[in-house]
Amino acid sequence: MTRKRRKTHRSLPQVGAIEDVFGLAVAEASLLLEEMQTWQENMEGRDGLEYTPKYEEVSEVVGQMEEIESALISVQDAIFDLDEEYGQRTITYADIAPYGQKGAPRWMRAATAANILESIAEELEIRSPDLAHELTELAGALREVAFPAAF
Repeated sequence: MTRKRRKTHRSLPQVGAIEDVFGLAVAEASLLLEEMQTWQENMEGRDGLEYTPKYEEVSEVVGQMEEIESALISVQDAIFDLDEEYGQRTITYADIAPYGQKGAPRWMRAATAANILESIAEELEIRSPDLAHELTELAGALREVAFPAAF
């Protein structure tokens, strides 16, 4: 007999203006980067932890998130350069949230940011296909980040 797997998360539809939700995605990516940098710094100089596989994992994620954050900041100007009416258009995106009262793990927060970018890309497909493509690429990059588990 096979056991049913308990659901760990749910998808909650959210609505917001393009400029506002893009800001949320950038803020989340920046926060994830900051958390990973703090973890990396805390491992440095501590009983040789910087020579462990975990340190390498954390450092790799820091590098990926730095690239993503940098790309998001450069795209941000293009988003805010949209005319005001277009930037205030509302989009719907999926917020990935855990069941229960616990906080969302890093991968869920990154998935929500990726969902935001993909929703904006869909809205911009006709108006600015290059920007839409870039947002889709960034969403994919966010989904590919393998956030390490705690020791």
